[in-house]
Amino acid sequence: MSGAWNSYWNRPWFTGAAMMGMGAWGLGSVAYDSGYSTYSNPYYAGGGGHYDYSQPIQVVTQPTEVVVVQEGAQTDPNAQVVAAPAEPPPAVQASLTRTDAARDAFMAADYATAGKEIELALKELPTDAALHEFRALVYFATADYTKAAGTLYAVLSAGPGWDWTTMSGLYPSVDAYTVQLRALEQFVNAKPKEADARFVLAYHYVTGSHKEAAIKQLREVVLLQPADQLSVQLLRGLGGEVPAEPGSTPAPAAQEPQVARDDPPEPPDIDAAKIVGRRTAKRSDGTTFTLDLTPDNKFTWAYERGGKKQEFGGTYSVDGAVLVLERGDKATMPGLVTMEGTGFNFKLFGAPEGDAGLDFKT
Repeated sequence: MSGAWNSYWNRPWFTGAAMMGMGAWGLGSVAYDSGYSTYSNPYYAGGGGHYDYSQPIQVVTQPTEVVVVQEGAQTDPNAQVVAAPAEPPPAVQASLTRTDAARDAFMAADYATAGKEIELALKELPTDAALHEFRALVYFATADYTKAAGTLYAVLSAGPGWDWTTMSGLYPSVDAYTVQLRALEQFVNAKPKEADARFVLAYHYVTGSHKEAAIKQLREVVLLQPADQLSVQLLRGLGGEVPAEPGSTPAPAAQEPQVARDDPPEPPDIDAAKIVGRRTAKRSDGTTFTLDLTPDNKFTWAYERGGKKQEFGGTYSVDGAVLVLERGDKATMPGLVTMEGTGFNFKLFGAPEGDAGLDFKT
């Protein structure tokens, strides 16, 4: 499927959408709260404080600016219109205050205080993935690798993690961080069957740009914890080979040299008039989906699983063979559309390799 997206890399929706896919860490929260992908955290065992990590983090986009119109602009066509930073809501302001206190305490190696402050920050703003990632770092610093893994799994399922500049900026020195990393490495060496600790170690290796070391750890994680499907995606995203399950038959070696193949042909552009209407799709796990596209470029997406129904709406646009659904919270769901009679197959951008998509039919 990847070859079909090559010509879309510079589209306006690509940057946000790429944060969901193989180029980043995971599918992104939009894939889970839309019902398109199922979520299961194999490392979470309760004790999440103000957040239940058995559920994906529902990331909410905060407005970054507001439009300010000068007084009299309604009658003066030459009046200047400028954009100004949006005033944070009270909950965001309270969270920022707590986060600053947590950062100061962490820098001073007062991890108990850092943990308490980040808990209070999360109480105010539970949809901020960065706060959850900071919380995981506190667990890492205190060698609580089980809780670190449960938290990180939810964070990385919602989107990409920090880069090295961000993480190292929370420490007074690289040496202070290195001491904690070496402690985790020693723990993994002493207890090689602990998949959660290896998962945390792989995360730190990727953050520090140690690609080969990360691949090695992720391969072990996949073998130790078959329920960890996120690590399978991370491993593939890093270019690593997913190991076969114990007892399975390895694929036979190729008898002939592999011949380079061209990328698959791009699917035909969508005829916008042909996708208008209400269609349903049903997945093998029993989840049912409804997608209603109206002529005025509005959409409603709903899904039902186990008697629980979720629904949201927004606007849509067509870009070549891609249907871009933009929800009311500005989260973007671009999907490759292949027309099939009066219906179509919708394959979400960033879906795992081998994803069959959803077959929407009238």
